Amino acid sequence: YSEAWRLAFTGQPLTGERFQAWVHGPVNRPTYDRFKDQKVLYSEVTPSDVAQSFRFENLTEEQRDHIDSVLEAYGQFSGTELEIMTHREEPWIKARGDRSPSERCDELISSNLMRDYYKARLPKA
Repeated sequence: YSEAWRLAFTGQPLTGERFQAWVHGPVNRPTYDRFKDQKVLYSEVTPSDVAQSFRFENLTEEQRDHIDSVLEAYGQFSGTELEIMTHREEPWIKARGDRSPSERCDELISSNLMRDYYKARLPKA
């Protein structure tokens, strides 16, 4: 959601990483690969999971504030609730096409579609 909302607010990606329309929701493959041997579906992510190479100070204040806002809005939801939410949203649905909900899919979710879909949900000023 951080990536999608950043696209909606600024038109610019947060990470530049792409997401695939997997069975349980959008997945960033490099992130999945990093945790696949240590975590299971809906595992808690803790500060100890942050890569040693990550430097918080490399994020701009705007990026940090954005991530904090998304965590405040979505942190209250369980993994199951987040999965249900993404399954109701156009970017995931369109990327999956005619596949059944349980069918494997690695189609990329369009960044432009994410931007437009979430931007349409922003309050009108």
